[in-house]
Amino acid sequence: MKALGIILFYNVILLPYIWSQELSYHPEILSGHRSFSYQHKIEFSVNPSLKLNNITLFDTEYNNDDNNLYFIRNSISYEFFKNIKVVGAFGIKNPGSFVTSALQYNYKKKNYMFMYSVGTTYQNGFTIEQNFGFEFKPKINMDMYGLLKLQVISNTSKKEYVRGIQQLRIGVIKNNLQFGFAANLDQFNNASKTLANYGIFYKHNLIYSNNKTNENKL
Repeated sequence: MKALGIILFYNVILLPYIWSQELSYHPEILSGHRSFSYQHKIEFSVNPSLKLNNITLFDTEYNNDDNNLYFIRNSISYEFFKNIKVVGAFGIKNPGSFVTSALQYNYKKKNYMFMYSVGTTYQNGFTIEQNFGFEFKPKINMDMYGLLKLQVISNTSKKEYVRGIQQLRIGVIKNNLQFGFAANLDQFNNASKTLANYGIFYKHNLIYSNNKTNENKL
């Protein structure tokens, strides 16, 4: 309940203040063989070095509510050196609330991006959390790009591989739209429970700044 109150404060009280700065919104839906999911990333650029971020995921299985997944993560990052950030985050995910602190490296060019972070997360005990991201956008023609995107997150303790998440996207980008093949994989407790979802995804990328909406171009 306390974590929920903090999340509501972040999203309801702080949003009007942050709205005057640049905001990017990236909603995505995935229709898969096992479940239907919605996720988004919202990022607020307070200044070039300081950013606030919200990632939300809801995954609903067609036939079994016991396998529904949720993930809400609010974070703040500060780039203290070129391409290197410190990150603090809190939120809720299966099976409850968590807090995270990490060091993150980002390398980004026009057509590709690489990200790696490592830190510690507390959720019913401490774990080492590693987060790897890679994105490649080869140009196809004047207004279309290909897309290859991979995200891998792992939480490990001294005793076990606690939680794992892998997301793969292969598709095309046209203006501010992305669509194509998607794969989501989730593991729990040394992969004693594994959930997979394969299907198609659709994503819309928008940037809001000074009451104007822009396409998120490469």
